[in-house]
Amino acid sequence: MTDEVTDEVTDEAGAPCGLEGPGGESAASVTAMSAGPAVVHLIGSPARGAPRVLVRDLIATMDTERYRPAVAFLREGREELERFKIESMLDEFEALNVPIFVGSMEKSWHLHDAAALDRFLRDLHARILVGHLQRADVWAGLLSRWGRAHYIRVFHGQFRHWTARPTETAYVLRVADRLLAGLADRIVCVSPEALAKLEAMGVPRSRLRWIRSGIDLDRFRVDALPLTSGRPVTFGMVTRVIEAKGTREFVDAIAAIQSTNPAVRAVVAGDGPDLESMRERAGSLGAEIDFLGHSADVRGVLAGIDVFVLPSYDEGTPISLIEAMAAGRVIVVSDVGGMPHVIEDGTTGLVVPARNSAALEAAFRRILAEPEFGAGLAKAALEASELYTLDQMAGEWHRLYSEVLNAG
Repeated sequence: MTDEVTDEVTDEAGAPCGLEGPGGESAASVTAMSAGPAVVHLIGSPARGAPRVLVRDLIATMDTERYRPAVAFLREGREELERFKIESMLDEFEALNVPIFVGSMEKSWHLHDAAALDRFLRDLHARILVGHLQRADVWAGLLSRWGRAHYIRVFHGQFRHWTARPTETAYVLRVADRLLAGLADRIVCVSPEALAKLEAMGVPRSRLRWIRSGIDLDRFRVDALPLTSGRPVTFGMVTRVIEAKGTREFVDAIAAIQSTNPAVRAVVAGDGPDLESMRERAGSLGAEIDFLGHSADVRGVLAGIDVFVLPSYDEGTPISLIEAMAAGRVIVVSDVGGMPHVIEDGTTGLVVPARNSAALEAAFRRILAEPEFGAGLAKAALEASELYTLDQMAGEWHRLYSEVLNAG
């Protein structure tokens, strides 16, 4: 992050960190193709899909004549250290020809990998660090100050530690939020709701930006309309399988629906720490749900369902929701985070209270009883998806990079 160029970083203990790009080139050789300022996205807990997809698409659409992109994966926790493999990311990033760093940030102050990350950034002459998720935010904030780089924080919209009962962990996270807000040159919010909450916390409005998420819409288009094939109606979730995503409520609602409509099908596509417990819950309630585990073919999963369901307890603006809209599915989501800003209840989908399986069941029954109404929701969601293009997102980010660099 200064003008010093260092040698490659290697981990003598064998930890997966380094300066190599996907094709084995050093960070210096990969980025030598462009003379623009280096923009490095740091992702905490990269097993979580949405921030990784956002970064992948931002890099894919970046003007490489003006900027040099790079990415740093900062893995967290023993479970992710065991499950996450850098090879699983290469399919997404190798074609982008960018330098990649992987660090094992099992502890917040893992100084060995922090030093390696700092040298990686120095080798790139990083000018902008973009932090995604809190541990990556901590390192991006600190290293930006040490290396005189600009720091952009992406606030993905989770406020659980602000609304939960006070605990030591929640208190630490709240303090960290305030400190990181002070370090950031700009904070990008994924929803207007997140922006309003940060402004209420005292973050100056001049440092806050809402950038609407965007995806490759054509990648998720599906020819067949939902609720029109004559097959049994299928309800589905495409999500990380944790209770906070509303998986318990989904299982309970499906069990109630299938007790009177046994032909109804249900699927859950995704992996996560609560996968086995949700399987057990479904079995105990007599619910027939196909738990598919992780699926790389999201479009294929969406093509096989009629109704996309995401009854989360807390959210930003989920990429999976936009993907389902682009596929023209019927949408049912909870009233949290940015989702009510994306889905208009009764027009582009149904919005139900979070943590309420009875309300979720009622929404399912309405769709089953009124298929024409459901098909109309799907058509409206498909049309509304046109607001969420890669081009509009990339344009907003390019303007933000220029704004930050020109601010000095």
